[in-house]
Amino acid sequence: MSDSKPATEVSSVWPIAIVALVLGVLIGGTVAKWNQSSPSVTESGKPTKSPAEDPGKVEEGRIEAMPATPALITKGRELFAVNCATCHGTDGDGRGQAAYLLDPKPRDLTAGLFRLVSTKNMVAQPEDTYRAITFGMPGSSMPPWDRLSEEDRWALVHYVRSLALKQAKAPELIEPGPEPAADAQSVVRGRQLFLTNCAACHGQFGRGDGGQKQVTSDGYPIRPRDLTLGIFKGSSEGKQLYYRIRGGIPGSPMPATETLSDENLWHVVHYVKSLSGPGAEALNRQRYQTLAATRRAHAELPDDPQDPTWQKLPGTYLALMPLWWRNNRIPGLIVRAAHDETDLVVHVSWEDEKSDDQQIHLDSFPDGAAIQLTTVPDLPSFAMGAAGSADLRVWLWKASFQKDTAVAYQDVQAVNPNMHVPSYPFMAKAPADPFGAHLASLDSHDPQFLTARGLGNPVSKPHEGAVESMTAHGFGTLAHRPLADKGVRARGAWDRGVYSVVFRRPLKQEGEGGLSLKLGDTVHVAFAAWDGGAGDRNGQKCVTIWQALKLEQ
Repeated sequence: MSDSKPATEVSSVWPIAIVALVLGVLIGGTVAKWNQSSPSVTESGKPTKSPAEDPGKVEEGRIEAMPATPALITKGRELFAVNCATCHGTDGDGRGQAAYLLDPKPRDLTAGLFRLVSTKNMVAQPEDTYRAITFGMPGSSMPPWDRLSEEDRWALVHYVRSLALKQAKAPELIEPGPEPAADAQSVVRGRQLFLTNCAACHGQFGRGDGGQKQVTSDGYPIRPRDLTLGIFKGSSEGKQLYYRIRGGIPGSPMPATETLSDENLWHVVHYVKSLSGPGAEALNRQRYQTLAATRRAHAELPDDPQDPTWQKLPGTYLALMPLWWRNNRIPGLIVRAAHDETDLVVHVSWEDEKSDDQQIHLDSFPDGAAIQLTTVPDLPSFAMGAAGSADLRVWLWKASFQKDTAVAYQDVQAVNPNMHVPSYPFMAKAPADPFGAHLASLDSHDPQFLTARGLGNPVSKPHEGAVESMTAHGFGTLAHRPLADKGVRARGAWDRGVYSVVFRRPLKQEGEGGLSLKLGDTVHVAFAAWDGGAGDRNGQKCVTIWQALKLEQ
């Protein structure tokens, strides 16, 4: 499919999504997948258009390289500083501020070992780098940059390649031989060759569970790709898989393959493609899309996230990528947005097999979701913005916040209700029962002995609501916003493996630091989700890239 197609809309979503999100392998057949090839349509029935030029021509290999010029390289340096340096570092050495949060680690671009190559000697062509920037690197935290213009992407290509001073060899192009029919006989022959040549790393059934331990050229441990998930560097298009197998993946343990004939290599390609069903790649690939916040009556936007009224609004599926990559991740979420001329309301839902709603133990973390919003036209980094840019607004909902407010503040006695401790001498108000200190509220304790609360740490005190409003203007600058965003509310619910959360925010905000939104404007939003049961917390989470949000008049 072409990744240029805009937002896919779903009306009755979870019966479809549950089928779509079951990624597995059936030898001799494929599992049904949610194919996102259908374009979204407006209420008038007309397909919406992608804001970027059609990346489909990249998918089909028709790339017209833009020549490098000093002006283009200078522009690339400026774009790199805004969009790439947070992860790759200001010098491109892979040591950006966010690098410690990421796995796999960001590439050291100065080494010249670009992952995607279409050559025999592992020397990337400009077209290979353009593809990596356009589509990102699925299976890592490298996002696609298809929202940038074609010229901007070529500017990045030439600047990034200028960093790789060690790249001196001329490329030796791979020329794939004629592709045989992708029939059952070819798939069977491909499996035989796969078992001989690939299973030691990728496992007998391609699940990435082979016995060999592997590291990158930088010395970091890495896991072989689980080929059943349909997540491929480059793409799952046949010729791109041929390049990955024949040319290898520089900087990784994936070697070049020289012993297979063209015909046999195509058989392996056909088998690898059979391991994941149609639509699997679309389900996992991030894309820049335009979401619509439609005008609705107030009654059509209930606070209850499980109200069936929400299913009447069209939903847009957004793929998520974990910053610390793992296969048991949240693959994506579904977003519905609307307004009633007073409030902007966003409904977010995703799958999570278990609800985690407390964080009392050191190794327990709550589930959560967040929305990041900016109104500036020149988008900063989606990783919390950039220094010197206008503040981003961040709204964080946590299942633990909601339990604190809806049930009772969850402290140690909430998970250990039968514990007994003697009275503390520093309690401000002694309990009637000298052995009932565990029943006293936190307000009974001298805050000097509750260090975080005594310092006013907003995380350590009972929350006033289920959502926390914050600002950010660069990596590591997230700050609590105590007053101006008090109008932001959120309510979540979990039922039978599905979370749903409704975020509600006034369109107009007054007072110092208030940010008003105007009907007819287009703002940008990004989303994040945390699976506490998988160890997600703080910067270890699953995120989307920026998405346009049109506030319909």
